[in-house]
Amino acid sequence: MNKYAKIIALVALFVVGSPMSAFAHDAAQEKADHAAWMADHDAWTKEHAQWKLDHKRAEAAVKTLNTMVKNHGVAMAKHETEMKDHAKTIAAHEKALDSGDTSNEVALDQQHAADAAEHEKVKKIHAENTHHHAELMEIVDKIEKLSKEDSDAMTSE
Repeated sequence: MNKYAKIIALVALFVVGSPMSAFAHDAAQEKADHAAWMADHDAWTKEHAQWKLDHKRAEAAVKTLNTMVKNHGVAMAKHETEMKDHAKTIAAHEKALDSGDTSNEVALDQQHAADAAEHEKVKKIHAENTHHHAELMEIVDKIEKLSKEDSDAMTSE
């Protein structure tokens, strides 16, 4: 080592400190940083594993929701048929009443009682369908809100 290199090395030692003490300090800090980072990574890995399980549950829930919507559609179609049939029965009964033929009042009274019972049945089914429909739409609203939030988050990244 020439004379100038020795002087530069001595100045560097004076300004920066011993190369060995600097290395020892940096290595200890780096080891501490690495341990903290690995702890973060371990926690994130566990969190991702839980998310995967959650996503499988979500996929199953979406399939269940899809089935529920289809079943609701079938129930709604059946209910529509019941309403149309009930309306036809009422119209036929109304026509019989309008005809003024009272020769078979017992039959008309029985038909009226049957119409009333059928109307209550259709009314109850309609109330059930209304409630079920509202519950499904709440779920759909939540899904749409989450979808929008997710979409917004993806576009802002």
